Amino acid sequence: MVTPDRSPTPGLARLPELRDRMTNAGMDIDLEADPTPTDLSPTTDLTCYRVVQESLTNALRHSLSKRATVRIHYEVDVVVINVSNPATNTPPSPSGLGIPGMRNRVTALGGHFTAGPQNDTFHVHARIPRTPT
Repeated sequence: MVTPDRSPTPGLARLPELRDRMTNAGMDIDLEADPTPTDLSPTTDLTCYRVVQESLTNALRHSLSKRATVRIHYEVDVVVINVSNPATNTPPSPSGLGIPGMRNRVTALGGHFTAGPQNDTFHVHARIPRTPT
């Protein structure tokens, strides 16, 4: 008999736990987030969490400094996520699934996603509709 998974669904309210896990793994994270609104759709909430999670995982794997900055802001109809970390000289692997997966999640909801180096920093930027289109 399979026991159902009773762990809470990941969402933006669980960002402090994510930060703590990543800190225990060796990351230094500066997290600044507006209070999580209660009217986010479950799909948007999960997608936002996954974008931050994957961005931090990539920073942990690829950044020599093991530092990242996360900014989350809520506008009337979108969640704006910006994650940045000092860039390395190694470009992201074209065969990696992290960035394409984030892009697919965000655009499937009608959002906008960019990721890539800017000067000496790697940036992930997502604008995700609070209610999927």
